[in-house]
Amino acid sequence: MKSASIANPVVTSTYNSNDTTVCESSSSSLLKKVPSLSNNKFLFKIGPLRFDVHGTTGIVSSGLLLYALFLVVYHQYQQQPKQCYMSDDNNCYDEQQQKEASLFKLPIWLGLSIVVSSLMCSIGSYPLLPQAPMSTPILPWIIPPHREAFRRTIAITGYLNIRLLQQMGGWDLLSSLLDKCLQLYDNTSQLDTTTSRLVFAIGIFFYAQWFFFPRKWDLKNGNTWTFVLPMWLGFTSEALHQFPSSCSIMKNTPPEEVLPMLNNTTISQASLKLLERFLFYTNNDTELVINTNDNFVAKTTCEWEKVDIWNATIVNVPYLLLTLYCSLTIAFFFTLSFRGIMNIYFCYWFAVIVVGALSVRLYTATTD
Repeated sequence: MKSASIANPVVTSTYNSNDTTVCESSSSSLLKKVPSLSNNKFLFKIGPLRFDVHGTTGIVSSGLLLYALFLVVYHQYQQQPKQCYMSDDNNCYDEQQQKEASLFKLPIWLGLSIVVSSLMCSIGSYPLLPQAPMSTPILPWIIPPHREAFRRTIAITGYLNIRLLQQMGGWDLLSSLLDKCLQLYDNTSQLDTTTSRLVFAIGIFFYAQWFFFPRKWDLKNGNTWTFVLPMWLGFTSEALHQFPSSCSIMKNTPPEEVLPMLNNTTISQASLKLLERFLFYTNNDTELVINTNDNFVAKTTCEWEKVDIWNATIVNVPYLLLTLYCSLTIAFFFTLSFRGIMNIYFCYWFAVIVVGALSVRLYTATTD
């Protein structure tokens, strides 16, 4: 799901004005000099690397993610039924037990800290774009465009953080606040759960298409097949799984046995038809409200069970945290390779393995 040729530096390093950074290539004639930012102030230094605020947020974000992943492992260990510890049966845990074990609730302070620090790190790397080479030949037919991947990686961080906030209840909170604002403006306005979730699904789908759809198809470049297309397909599949499996429109009128309770008298069939034109239920289905539009009220209901299962067992909080950590790690490796500290071939193929491993989960879940 991630771009391998990432030029998004998680750690900012600067050198003296006479320093140069060399990006490895398959031929000595293709060596590229990467400009350095010698005027940047730095907070501390580790070997040849100098860390400013941007680099420090990368370290903080990685540390928070490691701590969160540790909590995930500890949580899943604690949720395992003790009677299965000594069992040789591979099917000891049924589907419900596995689902409960995967429902990890990230502490609010930790989740917000991860979101803020990772976004600061990724967005703050835009000024470092000139430090990345245009491309590096990994093989004669694999030439990753680093600066294009640079921008895509920032979008990856944004997507993962949006989904992470949604899993933490951030979207529900935002929808609730918006609903209260609408009610202050118009007492009859209501933003129900179905509308809120549909808006999120549409928004996250267009986000994926805007940032990940390959506008320049270079099918002769192996990087397109190893990263660009798999990443677009992976994020598109994930976004599509936020849509309900089905929706239906139902007329929302009160049942016959409830209407007589309005005045404790028996209402004729004609009166019942008349009242149906002016009355409908609210979201909690307990209070009758006047319908001033003088028409029947249609209510849209959607099936969200598959979406909830996907978010709880497939692309859940642990998976999002792991993917975000892998993105930052790969970005850091490429930063080191652009400065001649790591071998860029190792970085590229390491990223291939990581992206492939993360994609297997999506592929198997989609085909099941």
